[in-house]
Amino acid sequence: MRLVVPSPEPINGYYARIVDLEKMTLTLAAKVSLGVLGVISQVTPQLEPMFKRSITNRVSLDADFENTIATFAGDGNNDLFSPQLSLLVESARAVEETFEATGNSKGKCLLSKIQVTTALQGGGALKNGGDLLGFTGYPVIGNQSKMQGSESCMKGTDDELLTACQWDPQIKGRFFHQTAFSIPLANVTSFFVDVKKLRDMDPIALYGAELYGGFLTRFVRESTAYLGKTTDSFQIDMTYYRSRDPNEPWLHEDVFEEFGQIAIFKYNGLPHWGKNRNIGFHGVRDKLGPKGDMFIQVMERYDPDGLLSSEWTDGILGLRGAGVLIEKNGCALEGLCICSMHEHCAPHKGYYCRQGRVFTEARVCRKIDISQANRIDDACWDHADDLSRVWDI
Repeated sequence: MRLVVPSPEPINGYYARIVDLEKMTLTLAAKVSLGVLGVISQVTPQLEPMFKRSITNRVSLDADFENTIATFAGDGNNDLFSPQLSLLVESARAVEETFEATGNSKGKCLLSKIQVTTALQGGGALKNGGDLLGFTGYPVIGNQSKMQGSESCMKGTDDELLTACQWDPQIKGRFFHQTAFSIPLANVTSFFVDVKKLRDMDPIALYGAELYGGFLTRFVRESTAYLGKTTDSFQIDMTYYRSRDPNEPWLHEDVFEEFGQIAIFKYNGLPHWGKNRNIGFHGVRDKLGPKGDMFIQVMERYDPDGLLSSEWTDGILGLRGAGVLIEKNGCALEGLCICSMHEHCAPHKGYYCRQGRVFTEARVCRKIDISQANRIDDACWDHADDLSRVWDI
């Protein structure tokens, strides 16, 4: 790997110099550098021989999932993304927005069941013989490069007027948040016990995730990179509805928020650097431990003036007094903050800051029928022992 890094003195008229990463210390820092070490100008990858894999989708009861999760640690992935008729993509979003606007949880549940059933019966995006044959049955076997990548949407569409990828900004298609985090493998069983308790308290709440592929999971090895995984981990990608209006709450958002806070704060989860919201990075510097210290030492050596740093990276790394949380009205709706007062949610639309149902230290925006409440406090819980102020519906 080769980096272009800042230079305090001009070299050939430029305040930059080239660094070839031959030393192991710098290489380990640059593997996941967030861009603060320099600009990567050259990479020499190590390739592996082409091979094939076999994929079969199956449905299993989750009665003992927390204790049998290790049996799912096989290799494989699925190409979920392919261009669809633009009209269908826009219609699906319009229907979901209608359900959101009317608070129709059962409608979203039904839509999710239809989508999952259709995907299972049709093989999802798996195809046995390319576009001509489509899906003809399991197993589906092919080169790893085609089983892993979302090739069709990477290439674009031939008929851009009729078809589009679901996230295409040129149409009124899907718009969503994606939150990804990894939990130490030793904590996975306890984590899923809590998640199932949360699910059982509001069984219909998590159906919305099925419209975006459900919860995608994988096992990740401990990394040698300074900003990589600190231990063998179980990673979860959670994709869910997002309003185009940042001040607009969404159905059952409190359940999704508590799900994430359980992972990040109760079970010491690490955020995915590229797929998260601000609250996912809160306290991440302490979780990195000695590796984080080593990364900062390397960063300060190669960019002592912080020319490549930003307010965001300073906040994540705990530098220059910066933080990642932004407190303002409605900040919790976009994950900019952890709510500590009702104004951080949307009280004018019935969403108030409440404690978590399972993880009581969590603070989430929950829709409350104010007519059933004796009192709504102006703030949340400034004192942890003042539980008499806490009520729930």
